[in-house]
Amino acid sequence: MNVGPPLSVCDYHVGRQWQLTTQFEAIYEHGILRPLKRLDLRENQQVRITLTDDEIDPLDEFIDHQYLAVL
Repeated sequence: MNVGPPLSVCDYHVGRQWQLTTQFEAIYEHGILRPLKRLDLRENQQVRITLTDDEIDPLDEFIDHQYLAVL
């Protein structure tokens, strides 16, 4: 397994606490979400996860599909 830093890390202030945001890639297989890189977490640490499907192009809403269809 290739172990390295996450794709991006960002600290931000929420109320009186600093929270760490880490973005990383993972694979879902056999009912388990498996990160592709080692995460710097304590054993049994609870985290909040937001999923983004790589098959969805985030720039798709800016593409004029009607224009492209007539080309």
